[in-house]
Amino acid sequence: MIKLPEHLSYDKETTAKLRTQKIFRYGDVKRFDDELDFLMGFVPDLKKDFLTEYKDIEDCLQKGTTSALESIYSQLKRSNQGNPEKHVRAKAMIGMENNYLKGQTTRGKYNNDAWRVLVMKYHNPNIVGSGANQHVQQRMLNIKQKQDGYNPDAFPTMAKIAQHYGEKCPILEYSILPAQSIIERHIGIENKKGENIRIHIPLIVPEGDLFLEAQGEEVDWQHPWGFNNQYMHSAHNNTEEHRLIMLIDLKRTYVGIPPAKHFKDMTIEEIGDVHFKYGRDNKREQPKISSSLSNKFREPEDYL
Repeated sequence: MIKLPEHLSYDKETTAKLRTQKIFRYGDVKRFDDELDFLMGFVPDLKKDFLTEYKDIEDCLQKGTTSALESIYSQLKRSNQGNPEKHVRAKAMIGMENNYLKGQTTRGKYNNDAWRVLVMKYHNPNIVGSGANQHVQQRMLNIKQKQDGYNPDAFPTMAKIAQHYGEKCPILEYSILPAQSIIERHIGIENKKGENIRIHIPLIVPEGDLFLEAQGEEVDWQHPWGFNNQYMHSAHNNTEEHRLIMLIDLKRTYVGIPPAKHFKDMTIEEIGDVHFKYGRDNKREQPKISSSLSNKFREPEDYL
């Protein structure tokens, strides 16, 4: 029998719990706590780098962000060339079935274009097709190229973090949730095999009502945390100020957390309904799977 390293040696009950856990906070896993502490040590320099390049978050929104879900949609379009039916299903799973992005601005509730990012590193192993792998390799350079409108020397702390983790970190970015915005339910298509945990490190967080929900479980940004982005999740900023975090994906085993399930081993009922509009007044209702998700395609694997 293969002996697991100490930080992954859990009994069956604990392993099962960790594999299906939605949100990971301080105190849940010692190895993960240590990694959160390590990342929080970069917060002053991460803020300094950002505010050196931009005078504030609004300035960044005006000058240099990418729509995260629009970017993911473009990847899906390339990946599913020649399979339009699968593309439509995949589009639905990231919350874009109704063409949210058409004619929308970067502000406002119920607008998936509200998720704005400065991408420092992006590697999605699920991208296939002509030109896609080259796109991935460009993102693996850690810092975006000058022709993309970024100064590659502007964010040295992000570069340091990317270099420290190497291949254990497939995604690294500044992530903005504008004032009075809601990012509707979607899933992390990059995490198909359940190998990664998505970590949020708070940088500039306003006071007031703002939170993320993952399948009905809420968490705010007063402290760092991680979550399994295979579950349907949405982000809500009901304040008059913008929120800035560092978003980083790390390998779960590296931070002492067993891998989650592969999408092919999960059901739509398990990960949640993309069409369910989360709100505190209805969060205890059992979301019904939309009739638009036909019985023929009941597994997340069918959509991705």
